[in-house]
Amino acid sequence: MNRILVYTLLVLALISCAGKESGLYTLNGKVGDTECTVYLFGIDNRYERIDSIAGNDAGEFSFSMNTDTVIPLMLLLPDGVLVPVYAEPGIEAQLRKDKGMKNGWCIDGGTTQTLHDSISRELDACKSDSQIEKIMAEFLEANPINDVNIEIIRRYAVDIKEPKPDKIRKQISGLGGLLQDQEFFATIKRKVDHKKSNTVSRSFPAFNYTTAEGKEVSLPTYIRKYTLVTFWATWDEESRAVMQSLRELKENVDSTYFAILNIALDSNTIKWKECVTADSIVGDNVAERKGWNGGVLKEFNIPSLPYSMLLTPYQRVNRYDVDLNSALEVIDPLVEKHKTQLKEQEQKKKKRK
Repeated sequence: MNRILVYTLLVLALISCAGKESGLYTLNGKVGDTECTVYLFGIDNRYERIDSIAGNDAGEFSFSMNTDTVIPLMLLLPDGVLVPVYAEPGIEAQLRKDKGMKNGWCIDGGTTQTLHDSISRELDACKSDSQIEKIMAEFLEANPINDVNIEIIRRYAVDIKEPKPDKIRKQISGLGGLLQDQEFFATIKRKVDHKKSNTVSRSFPAFNYTTAEGKEVSLPTYIRKYTLVTFWATWDEESRAVMQSLRELKENVDSTYFAILNIALDSNTIKWKECVTADSIVGDNVAERKGWNGGVLKEFNIPSLPYSMLLTPYQRVNRYDVDLNSALEVIDPLVEKHKTQLKEQEQKKKKRK
């Protein structure tokens, strides 16, 4: 009897190990020739962590996770480029450069990943909006319950200069019920009419700036933090006056989980630096010398200055047109909730170890 029991336990152990192995997803990649860090985070509530992955001296990295279903993720590269990832059980995937993709990268490995990269190449090659809409409609109709729809709708219907709420609503309504209930689509359905010119949940575009103190900042600088971005100008009297209200946020919100980025539309950088120093404006202060024609400004229909928006730790726009005079009561609870979630995640990691 003891021998039978031992054999039974061994078989169960082997089955357990096989199950874990078959559910393992691994992503390997190389993003440069020097040591760097990439970030991986979920785009819905199925994966709510932000993982930082350190590469070796040759710029190579590797990430593994156990999963029993396909998990849509986003990979943030050191230069601010976002690469969609579909973690599929039992797959070893490889990040590689691909000129056919608009962001310059693709991932080899997995049925869902292959489907995503294939439709992305097709859409990226389109020459007109009408052509994109036609191909999207055909794809959504043929794949109503596929997770790829999250990224396709986000990138080609939401993260565009002039999102069309009616078309976005129609696209979402044609999806399978379970997919519609995912956090990303549920948020859009609730808020798609909140701002006609800007659809909530858009990703913030990549950028590279140098602060008044000479520090280099880019999109990855603010990963894992809620970030208040304010567009202003030294030549705008209302802008200059309202910037003082940022001090209350700086003093009362935990800076470990919250950052302030001020983008001044000033071509005269000497005057801008003098103003930042004279007014003691808190946060990371950078100047967009191209003014309204700057890269970040072109992505949003900003009506006037000053104008503030709040970014989530996942680099998406949480709120447009934030009132700086009452921002503390809005931002502090969000930051505290994020802080609690991160601490709980760390505790779970320690228990697993």
